[in-house]
Amino acid sequence: MLLYTVKSLDEVEEALRPLYVAKDGVFVLNTDPTQSSEFQKLQSSRDQILEEKRKEKQRVEEMEAAQRAEHIKTLESEKKFEEALEAERLQHQAALTAAQQSSVALAEQLKSTLMDAQVNSLAAELAGTNAPLLIPHLRARVEVKESEGRLKLFVKDASGSIIDKTLEALGEEFKQNKLYAPILAGRDSSGGSGGGTGGSGTPPSEWEQYFKPETANRTKQIELSNADPELYKQLSKKYPRPRPVQGAVR
Repeated sequence: MLLYTVKSLDEVEEALRPLYVAKDGVFVLNTDPTQSSEFQKLQSSRDQILEEKRKEKQRVEEMEAAQRAEHIKTLESEKKFEEALEAERLQHQAALTAAQQSSVALAEQLKSTLMDAQVNSLAAELAGTNAPLLIPHLRARVEVKESEGRLKLFVKDASGSIIDKTLEALGEEFKQNKLYAPILAGRDSSGGSGGGTGGSGTPPSEWEQYFKPETANRTKQIELSNADPELYKQLSKKYPRPRPVQGAVR
């Protein structure tokens, strides 16, 4: 039992003696423990511990804030790096696309040049001055493709399938096809041999009927003047147009 008043501290346990204060020749139980030296020590220790905890908390918070700032800085640097990397990738892709498009355009140009050279040459050989009329038909029967790293001209059949035939053989096929006979007739006129068919591809004997007075056809005459001016002059001289009689009713 804790006594409120004792004459001597020997009357209480040693551990409880700090709770008593001397008053009026006796020792009285201190009802305000905050005033005891022991309490003051505890209070001081507690305050010291709280201050240390506060400082430690502050140090941790500052360290975490620094880490967050560094992390944000790192993220920003990584973002800028990724943006720069993406910009470089897009630039490289654009350059690659442009190079590919240029390569495709160049390949198509080479194909067109190769086809034009060989088709035009064959058309001139087959049709002479009528070559422009034959060129579309020849182009429909050939195709330029890459084979073994080189561009080559291949012959196609009427359905568009590539066949094993040379360009010379294709020319012979056109010669034997009666459908192209009127066009191929222009080959004779281009050679300048006497009695040719004229640049129109029609024999002079057939044109002559359009100049005879009884069978004259002005439309055909104009057509011949455009196709074969020399033959037109000859026939016009041979069959001059009659001049209208003055005063005649038109």
